[in-house]
Amino acid sequence: MSLAGLSGNLRTMQMADLLQWLANGMATGTLVVSNGAVEKQIYFRDGQIIAAGSSDPREYLGHFLVGHGFISEPQLSAAMAQQERTKVLLGKILVDHGFISPENLELMLQLKSREGIYDLFTWKDGEFRFLDGQLPAYEMVPLSIGVTGIVLEAMQRLDEWEGIRKVVPSADAVPVTLGELLGGPELSPADRAVLAAVNDDRSVAEICLHTHSSEHSVAKALRRLVEAGWIKVVRPRLLRSQEVVQAADPATLLVQAWKHFKEGEYQRALRYGRAATILEPDNARVKKQIVRLETALRETLEAEGVKADRVPSLLVPVSQITSLSLSPEEGFVLT
Repeated sequence: MSLAGLSGNLRTMQMADLLQWLANGMATGTLVVSNGAVEKQIYFRDGQIIAAGSSDPREYLGHFLVGHGFISEPQLSAAMAQQERTKVLLGKILVDHGFISPENLELMLQLKSREGIYDLFTWKDGEFRFLDGQLPAYEMVPLSIGVTGIVLEAMQRLDEWEGIRKVVPSADAVPVTLGELLGGPELSPADRAVLAAVNDDRSVAEICLHTHSSEHSVAKALRRLVEAGWIKVVRPRLLRSQEVVQAADPATLLVQAWKHFKEGEYQRALRYGRAATILEPDNARVKKQIVRLETALRETLEAEGVKADRVPSLLVPVSQITSLSLSPEEGFVLT
């Protein structure tokens, strides 16, 4: 079966069918899938998945290991600094330093690959192409993941997502705590880590960044916390086109924040600035830039007449307002 030139869109060929096609064809090569914001690669050898990669920093190995408690932030920083100097694989550096055992590294590499593929099943749109016979030139830790098992687990997760979305409607929603967190049910380490990241302001997407976790794992934890009565999920944050800030390095996020500020997109500017501080909360240079940004925003808004000591009042009847199409945030402010 020739797989050369295989390409298309997930709207017309679902992920399950695509993976099964490659498995049945005993494919060797790289499947590339992109939705415009994130690009993922799934590497095949003789119809078996041997690795997976992603351009989303939340799916980078280091972040994944921190999120699952195998290494600490300082250990990751030290290993990444050595990788930058030596170009050695991050996993090998972590093992050589004794930060993680070879067995646990292989286990987490397989889990990371699976999680990245499961996420593809939630994509409604995305261009794909198969690079027949092409695999990375650099060394990979070889895995052997059967496609049938991946597809079955992914379909179960899709069913699970339907229940999760009734409680956590989107990555823009904001979980808030319910009173003092005293007593209550025993929490797992994963649930406790997510709960610790809830500060009544971070969105689900921002908690994912803060905890180095996938949206699926965070949403599952939030659902359990809601059902246990610890939190509730409120105030979905909607930006233009329901924009979600993609993870990146703080410098890139700050450049985007200032760009949006100059364009008058103040909410988006704050959103990107907040994402930068979440990625590196102790970075003094990032903090200094955020102070500058917030000062510039405050001065601009005050120049436009929005001052903290002013009292807003309605200029039109309430009946006229109720007929308008308002975002949840606009409606919340009007109340």
